[in-house]
Amino acid sequence: MLAVIPGDKKVDLDKLKKASEQMTLRIANPNEVEELTGYPVGGVTPFGVENMIKVIDESVFSVKTVNIGSGKAEIGIELTSEELKKAWNGIIADIIE
Repeated sequence: MLAVIPGDKKVDLDKLKKASEQMTLRIANPNEVEELTGYPVGGVTPFGVENMIKVIDESVFSVKTVNIGSGKAEIGIELTSEELKKAWNGIIADIIE
């Protein structure tokens, strides 16, 4: 599962379980993240990652401009929250603490 949240927040695993309808969840370690997504921690992009549930916190859309992972930790993709919402192909829910 891939969860997208604001960079200054923490995911609430109970909320994430409910939103994704999963019984158990745990945070992946950095090696698992790269193995599952093909991207290093800090550079994971929700675009191009397939075969997994994707959940984005609804608060991401409350700002005008967002910066999300591009696949490289030192490079981000800046777009409007409206553009992100149009491109998003996953669940939108309240998943932060």
